[in-house]
Parts: sequence; structure tokens; C-alpha cells
Amino acid sequence: MNATKKPKPDYDKPECEVMREIQLALATVRGLRLWRVNVGRGWVGSGPPKVFAEAGRKTVTLFGARPFDTGLPEGFSDLFGFIELETETIPVFIEVKSSRGPIRPKQAAFIAAMEAAGCRAGIARTVSEAMMIVKGEK
Repeated sequence: MNATKKPKPDYDKPECEVMREIQLALATVRGLRLWRVNVGRGWVGSGPPKVFAEAGRKTVTLFGARPFDTGLPEGFSDLFGFIELETETIPVFIEVKSSRGPIRPKQAAFIAAMEAAGCRAGIARTVSEAMMIVKGEK
């Protein structure tokens, strides 16, 4: 018996997979330029880190450690850029979520602020929703 693997239904796709599908689909939109950004904080050090492995777990020690901030505000969208139309250029902001992924209040506030400023902005859980945002239909 030849068993084939069924594709996961859209509602089960992890956010990273939805993001990849959206990025690939939007790459074909004429005049659209989008970038993927990460918002958050991490740590950097002044020298090479020391890595310790114990019982299958890794621990990293940073020397001269200091926090590193991406510089973007909390709630900033996953994808941002612009679309060049015949008569104008419009900023675009897309927050990508899996079908079950919750929208945090700061993300909703950021999207609302961008929409109020005349940008094309929204939350996309599918390629078609992202396309609607880019076209100004959502």
C-alpha cells in the first residue's frame, strides 16, 4: 500500500510556515518591497562565548554581557515595506499569525496606528489575507 502524507490543513500550520508562504507569494507583486523584521531583546558579549554542555543541555556564558535591543517598538509588524503605484508610494505593514495565534494588544495598536496614518496594514493568517492588505482591500 502506497501511503502518501497528507498536507496539514491551513489551521494547523505554524506561523513560520505561514510567513514563508506569504513572503514567497508577495515576492511576485509588482512594485512591492517587503522586509522581515524581528522585534525583541537579546544579549551580546565583548569576547568569545564559553559553551558548556551538561546532560544534553547547553549553557552559554557571555563575558562583558550587555542587553541588545532591535530598536523597533513592541508591536511592530513582521513584514514591512512599501508598494509603488503609478501615482504614489504607500507603506505596507503585515503582522503574520498562524490561524490560532493570538494578537497581542501592542500589535493591534500598531496596526491601527498605521492604518490611521494611511498605510496598508493588517493581520494575515493566509496568503490571500496578505494579498488583500497589499492591494488595499482589507
